Amino acid sequence: MWTFYCVRFVLLACNSKRTMINKEGKDSMKYTVENAQKDINILKEAIRKIEDFVKVAESYPEDIPEQKAIKYYAHCGRVVEVANRLNEEGYRIGNRKWTSNDVSDIIDQPSKDDFLKILRKNHTERERFQKVVWK
Repeated sequence: MWTFYCVRFVLLACNSKRTMINKEGKDSMKYTVENAQKDINILKEAIRKIEDFVKVAESYPEDIPEQKAIKYYAHCGRVVEVANRLNEEGYRIGNRKWTSNDVSDIIDQPSKDDFLKILRKNHTERERFQKVVWK
């Protein structure tokens, strides 16, 4: 269910490690026991972050449609799927159906909620990636 974010956390952890090695000027092809131990520690930290994310996501309230949209986005990571699911459940904005832009607006709104900050970061990075790839 949460695989999208789990894989993302692990990849970010590994990529940041490789970036540090390359910035230090060390040979990234040389893989020693010390490097393996560092990678293991980085991955343990990533796993801890994943577990924390899942706990927060599972306990996130679903009292209003906006909160449901945030939680559904955490599950699937796609605003179109979230809008379709809210429409299937009968939620409306005024007299109209939900659109992907409505979901994006909810995710992009400023908030002090740490869970929403994680989702917003992923959302903006995905949009930036799509603009680069599809230009």
